[in-house]
Amino acid sequence: MPPRSEPIETAAAEEEETRGAEPKVEEMEMEMEPLIPGLPDEVAEQCLLHLPFPYQSLARSVSSSWNRALSSPSFIRSKAKAAAALSLPYLFAFAFDRSTLRLQWQALDCRTSRWFCGDGRVKAYDEGTDRWRAVAGGAVPADVKRPYAVTGGGAGEDGKIYVVGSGLDVGVGTVVAAAGGRGAAERVEWQVVKGPPAFADLAPCNALVLYA
Repeated sequence: MPPRSEPIETAAAEEEETRGAEPKVEEMEMEMEPLIPGLPDEVAEQCLLHLPFPYQSLARSVSSSWNRALSSPSFIRSKAKAAAALSLPYLFAFAFDRSTLRLQWQALDCRTSRWFCGDGRVKAYDEGTDRWRAVAGGAVPADVKRPYAVTGGGAGEDGKIYVVGSGLDVGVGTVVAAAGGRGAAERVEWQVVKGPPAFADLAPCNALVLYA
């Protein structure tokens, strides 16, 4: 009779299980990595609550533990509760690139007079993840001529952008989910509302959505 191979097969299986367990051990070690060495995580999270808004996306790249902490639902809830006391003033400018007519936003730190430059794309804020997502779509419709005045929709009109141009023609941009279902990228779709002929010589200087 040929020798039995069960002990060899058992040893091979145990070795395979050991190899499969190695990544799990590494993941556990990463999860146990302290947010700030020398501080309890509870204290470190309180420090991260004071992180200014423009630095949050950058801070997520510091380490996996920071990314996990800043993205966790509990941290986002704590940040929302502390918003009144910890929020700092920033001037958000919603503007156009004159050469491309593309929308973009920039943020000015009112305390330090420092600009935090965006990447030139329209973004939508996701309250659930506390992140900004890039929005695709075309530029301002060619029918809406410069100069421009821009405003966003008020309460109950989430996702609306109003661009008022010469002659008070209005480009109404609606941020919608692209085809592909949940999780698909968002894009801006435009509709143009033409101003009456009597407004032909008017140019906008400001625009604001008010409820009356």
